[in-house]
This record gives sequence, structure tokens and C-alpha cells, in this order.
Amino acid sequence: MAFKIIRNDIIKVKADVLVNSANAKPICAGYRTDAAIYEAAGFEEMLAVRQKIGDIEVGHAEVTPAFRLPAKYVIHTVGPKWIDGNSGEPEALRSCYRECLSKAVSLRAKSIAFPLISTGAFRFPKDLALDIVTEIAREFTSEHKLDVILVVYDNESFELTSDLSDFVEAYIDEHYVGATIDDRLKRYAAMNSPDEERWRWRRNRNLRIPDEEPLCNILAPTCEAPRKRETSDESAQKTKAVFTSFKGKLEEDLSKKIEGLEIQSFSQRLVYYITQKGLDSATVYNAAFMDRKHFSKILSDKIKTPKRETILALAVGMKLNVVETRDLLSHAGYSFTPDINLTDVIVAAFIEKNVYDLTRINIALFDNHQPQLG
Repeated sequence: MAFKIIRNDIIKVKADVLVNSANAKPICAGYRTDAAIYEAAGFEEMLAVRQKIGDIEVGHAEVTPAFRLPAKYVIHTVGPKWIDGNSGEPEALRSCYRECLSKAVSLRAKSIAFPLISTGAFRFPKDLALDIVTEIAREFTSEHKLDVILVVYDNESFELTSDLSDFVEAYIDEHYVGATIDDRLKRYAAMNSPDEERWRWRRNRNLRIPDEEPLCNILAPTCEAPRKRETSDESAQKTKAVFTSFKGKLEEDLSKKIEGLEIQSFSQRLVYYITQKGLDSATVYNAAFMDRKHFSKILSDKIKTPKRETILALAVGMKLNVVETRDLLSHAGYSFTPDINLTDVIVAAFIEKNVYDLTRINIALFDNHQPQLG
């Protein structure tokens, strides 16, 4: 299922389970997430059930009702305080996420929302914490039907690993030129005009267009240099014969090339790439953070035109290159324009780097205020 990052206050997020970055003692210590959850749930009610649980060890988690929160349950987990990185902090944080996700599965929850545990008062490095939550989320979402939502506050941002971050930034600088609104509208209007669609369809299938080849080259094999001076009538008749012959040959060649071809629907093109890559459906929809039912509707043409972000997620899931990604999008009526579309240039950067990790792509999109894929 899906892993998403959103900017919000966790007490406003609608999910079956909300996770509280709690104090080890059965008290409300006043930390941002802890205090907000107590207040929104009902301070006295939450404190009473928390006191019944008692102390919670670092890396462990316990469940309480959500009371007035927009959820069914709250899972309280105690994250590690950052010391030096060599005192078991990363593994303790992994344990927090694993315990919370395991309990959510036991509760038959369909969705769970996390804060970025331990990155506040406990000073756990934000980027390392992000790596850990994405690692654990990938493990669970590939095996369980559970949507995982990472909730961050408005002023929080992330960075990818330094080498990948530098590459993405450099790729954006090199390829993303941006454009004025008028420029973009003109370009999109031209790209989606009937004439452009017809010519693009032909180009995509490597068909020769007569106007693309100089007339002298076309006629050269057929025409010979005149050996004697001809009358205007004789010249006109020969020219007419040449063009008649050329027209017939051209129509025959085009009919042979077009014969057996048909304009594929998006679902047909999707199946083509799945087959070509030697993949199975489960591998594709899991890698694209998509549930089986939604994927089946796309394959069966019940959803004829999926959302653009969905198609890009499928392209990543199938490890398509840039040309193949553009082709897949075109079969749903979309274009792929890394020079003027920031989402496209970020996706293209990861494809060029051969990094087909949807979580990391979504982190980069999130940090650039672009819609996430999936």
C-alpha cells in the first residue's frame, strides 16, 4: 500500500491509528506531539488510560483509544534520545516503527499516521530518522494492506543522501528552464492540437512522412537526366507519370507499415511494458504503492485514463527509461516535459540515475512542493 508524506498537524489527520511520540513515564511531558494529542483527545481521559499502562520502554509501544481524535486508536511509542549515534539509537528507532506498524496490523487498521519520532526534543538527526521510517514503511507496505502517512509540520524539510541530493539539484539546474505561464500554455496547446497528435502518432511509429524527405531524393532513383530536348507536353506527361508512380509506391509502403497496427489504449500499453520487462502484476502495483483493486480497474479499462501521478508511479515501478515513460504517458493523453515541469524533471533525474525508489522520489517531490506519485 501507500507511503505518503504530508504537511499537517497530526491531530487533524484522519487515519485509523495516530502515533504519539510519548514520554516513557505515564505523564504528558509537554513535548509538541505528546501535548497536542493529549489535549485533542481529552486530557483527563488520555492520562487515565496512559497511567493504567505504566512505564513504556524505549523502542516499545502501547495502544489506547483515540477518544475525541479523528482516529480509532493512538499508539504511544517511546523514541530514543540522540547521544552519538553509536549507542543503539538507530535500532531503537527502528523498533519504535516496527512495533507501531505491527500493532496497527493486529488492530486491522487500514491507515496509520506517524510524526517523525525523536527528532524534536530528543534531537535525533532528521535525515537519518527519515531514512529509517522509509525503510521500515517499505517493509510493511509490501506485505500488508496498510497506508503509512508521515506527518511533518510546515517548517520541516528534508534532504536525500548527499550524493543523490547533489545529483537531483544539478539535474534540475541543467534541465529545468521553467517558463512563463503564457509560454507553457502555448506549448501545451501546440502539443495537444489535432495536427500535432497526428504527426506525433506517426513519428512514434517510425513512419516516413513525405515532407520530411527532400523531393529530389525521392525522385532521384526514378528520374534520369534528359538526353534530348523535350516538348512541354512530353515533359508534363513524364512528370505526371513519375508522381503517379511515386504516389502509388508511397501509399503501398504506408499501408504495409500501418497494416496490423492499432492505436493502443493505456491498459494495452501497460500490459505491453509489464510483459516486455518480464514482470508480474503484484511486483508492479506494490512498487507503485497501489492496491490490487485499483490496479485491476486500470488493467480492465474500468479506469481508462488514470491520474498522471499514478502513471508516473507505474513507470517507476516498471523501471521504465525516460523514452518509455514519455510513451506510456502519451497513451493516456499526457505529455512528459522535464524542461518546463518540475515534477517531470525530478522524476527524470531519478530515472537517469537509475534510482527507481518511489519513496525517495516522493521525498524529493515533497521537498519541492510537488504532488507525490502513487
